[in-house]
Amino acid sequence: MLFRKVETGDFKKVVELTSGIWDGEDYIPSVFEKWINERNGYFYCLDGEQGQLIALGRLKLFDEETGWLEGLRVAQHFQGKGFGKEMARKMIQLAKSLGIKKLLFSTYFDNVESITINEKIGFYRIDTYTNLQLDALSSEGSIGEVSFASFHIEGFISNDWVFFQAKSKITSDLLPAAEFVDISGCRMLFAQNIKFPETLEISWVDSSKVTDKAIACAISFARSRGYKKMHLMLKAGAPLEPFLKNGFYYFERSEDVYLYSGEVEKLKLT
Repeated sequence: MLFRKVETGDFKKVVELTSGIWDGEDYIPSVFEKWINERNGYFYCLDGEQGQLIALGRLKLFDEETGWLEGLRVAQHFQGKGFGKEMARKMIQLAKSLGIKKLLFSTYFDNVESITINEKIGFYRIDTYTNLQLDALSSEGSIGEVSFASFHIEGFISNDWVFFQAKSKITSDLLPAAEFVDISGCRMLFAQNIKFPETLEISWVDSSKVTDKAIACAISFARSRGYKKMHLMLKAGAPLEPFLKNGFYYFERSEDVYLYSGEVEKLKLT
C-alpha cells in the first residue's frame, strides 16, 4: 500500500471513488484541479497493490502551526476494513512532518464511524453549527441600509465546511471577494463560496443583531452581486428563525455540523 500525492492522471479514479458518496454529488471532482495545484495544500491518496485508489485525504495549511483536514474518503468496497483510520493516521503523520501543531476538521453529525475513529485518535469537539442553505434568491425586497467597513471578529470564520480562527491572516483563497458589510444594523462578512462560485457565503454574522429584515436585505445584496444561492454555518445558540423565515433550510436537523480540534503531539498514531 502506497501513500502518495494525488496526480493529474488520477482524476478518473477519483471520480469513480467518489461516485457513490452523497448520491454522486461529492464535491471533490469539482475541486480536483484546485487541490492539485494549490499552495500550502497536500492532496494525498492510498494506492492498493493493484494500483487501485483506496482512500483520499487533503491537508490545507492555514499558517505555520495550524492545518485543516478534509476530503477523507474510502472507496466503497474498501470500507469497514480499517483504511479510513489508516488514511487519517497518514495525514496526521504528514502534518507532524511539516511542523503543524494543531489540526482542525468538520464533520456531519451522523458520520458516526469517522467521529468514533477520530475521537479515539484524540480529536475533541470544540463547537457545533447548523448548516444553512438557500437555493433560490427572492426577487422581492431591497438591500436597505448598507455600509462597508472592517470590524473585529471573535471566534471562527467559515467558508463552506472550512473553519478557521478569526485571528488567522485572511487570504483570498479562504475568503475570495470578501466584503465586511453592515446591513440594517447587522454586521456580516460575505465571501464567494470556495467550492461553488455562484453561492454567496455568509462567513460570519453578528448573531446578536440578526433580524428578519437584515437577512431579507442580505438576500437582496447577494442577488445584486450576481449570486444564485447562499450558504452559512450558524453557530449553535444563534437564532435560526430569521433565516428559516427567509427560505434558508437545514437537512436532517439543526446543529448538524461538528467542529473538531486536535493537538498533533497528543494524537495517537498506533
